[in-house]
Amino acid sequence: MSPDPDIILRLTDPALLPSQRRPALHQFALANGWRPSDEVEEYYDTATIANGHLIVEHGLANTAVITFLKATHPFAQLPRLDQLRLLSFSYNHLVDWHLFPSLNGLTSLYNRTDPPKPIFIPVERQPDCWRAEAFERLLAERPTPNLRALDDALIATISAWKRVLGAELGQALSREQISSLFNSLILVRALEDHRRRQQPNAGRILPETWSTSPTPPTSLRSCLLLALRALEVPDPPQSLLDASTLAVFDSLDRGTVNNLLLDFYTNRFAQQYPYDFSLISKHALSRIYEHYISMLKESDSKQASFFSDLPDEIANRELGGIYTPHYIARFFARFLKENLTPPLFRSLKLADPAC
Repeated sequence: MSPDPDIILRLTDPALLPSQRRPALHQFALANGWRPSDEVEEYYDTATIANGHLIVEHGLANTAVITFLKATHPFAQLPRLDQLRLLSFSYNHLVDWHLFPSLNGLTSLYNRTDPPKPIFIPVERQPDCWRAEAFERLLAERPTPNLRALDDALIATISAWKRVLGAELGQALSREQISSLFNSLILVRALEDHRRRQQPNAGRILPETWSTSPTPPTSLRSCLLLALRALEVPDPPQSLLDASTLAVFDSLDRGTVNNLLLDFYTNRFAQQYPYDFSLISKHALSRIYEHYISMLKESDSKQASFFSDLPDEIANRELGGIYTPHYIARFFARFLKENLTPPLFRSLKLADPAC
């Protein structure tokens, strides 16, 4: 099947109306053999340079983000800040490949190399460069990553902080206390980033509340509650934020709290991609949650020491859930949908014996 340049021309047209973006994205996916998992018409601070984004699948686990840049803003000519903002969209979706079709070819980037190295494939050399089948050739040339994937970066950050907090407080932290702390941090950050997409700003509500507000809070839990109030959630239900469980962290040093909060904005393992918790998928969060409910255990060393050791982290899968990767669940759901009649598919019930 020959690729259709008309849909590329339409999707890269600077005059494409917002109301026409989603139908055009769907048409491109259908015409070029892609399975879209999501169609995003607009992403924070990229509306002036892009007409929309597709998150697509090819095969069981191979995914990519396809962004349609306006013809007046080719990727190679974008300022580095705009390039990284676009790549941050795919990185925070836990997707390594980002593709930019244009009328004269395709620019592809693997976002887990620093610096990212764009590869341009002219349509004269590969007439099918926009099609899903051409993606297989890119997968075979995947470079060696030197940046951690999003979920691994967050897991490593949380793991380090679990050990530091246990050592500073000088006591064993329960699963409930650890879980409550990181759930609360992720909740505030997700609300903040969701609002940022609606009202673009460069603020950082948690460190700003902690350090620069006229009357700085005296504890981490009061900082979280003040931040939620600023995000118009003045009275969060206890199931989302249990302030009493967070009392154990009240005695933390102010510098420790400030560094902890900053680590949920700047990715220490891929600093060019700030965290966007409004994009992070359920699959990534489930992997992170699965990890951080593991217990802390004091190391039992016979050697005398002036300073106490950091507690060891003991991974115990009996303590939490083990989640099916999102792409596997999606694959089987799609298989059923394509092999059953619509009425039968709609009548199906779902049972998860592990819940």
